[in-house]
Amino acid sequence: MIIDWHAHVYPPELARERRWGGTTPLTIENLLEAHEKAGIDRCVISNTIHYLKEKTNDESLAFLRRWNDYAAEIQQKYQDRIIVFTSTLPCGGAPFVKELERAIVDLGLHGVLINSSHQRAYPDDDEAKPFFEIVNSLKIPVMMHAPSVGFGEERMRDYRLASSVGRPFDECLSIARMIVRGIFACSPVRAASRSTGARCSPGRVVSAVALPSTLF
Repeated sequence: MIIDWHAHVYPPELARERRWGGTTPLTIENLLEAHEKAGIDRCVISNTIHYLKEKTNDESLAFLRRWNDYAAEIQQKYQDRIIVFTSTLPCGGAPFVKELERAIVDLGLHGVLINSSHQRAYPDDDEAKPFFEIVNSLKIPVMMHAPSVGFGEERMRDYRLASSVGRPFDECLSIARMIVRGIFACSPVRAASRSTGARCSPGRVVSAVALPSTLF
């Protein structure tokens, strides 16, 4: 079995706004068509939630609820081909924890994607403790993904270094902070993954912890 564990989909109304080369790749239909052509059997689908970068918490929570409802819909429709993760903001507070629980317990999603940072907040901040508590309670895997804009990228745009340096560096910074802060020792999440990204860049270190085989 060939599994693509790093695939992204947006709700249709948001996918239409993202275009590359005249097409919209972030739709479930386009993704599954590409996988069929490539001979991929199953995939883990997540939402990078990059469109939340300038949103308020209330706005972000509404967008996450919309994603969770749509994620449950496509997972039911294509249950023999996809496994879907929810997404959240670890430092968002109690409403985000409650919505994460709804996504897993009520909607049947299988894991959660977080960005390595969001609006200068990092997962090792004290505000993220309730997030790790619910993750451990639910025993779900966590996928960490680079944000749309990371710390210091205002100095990288001139040379288009954001993708090759800025975003992978933000992932490294986030993981390093979590290690030094003792997050993994105090909150041993079931599986923590570092996103590989869509492109390979010189000097970029890529690593991941295997997802639980029970997902497949």
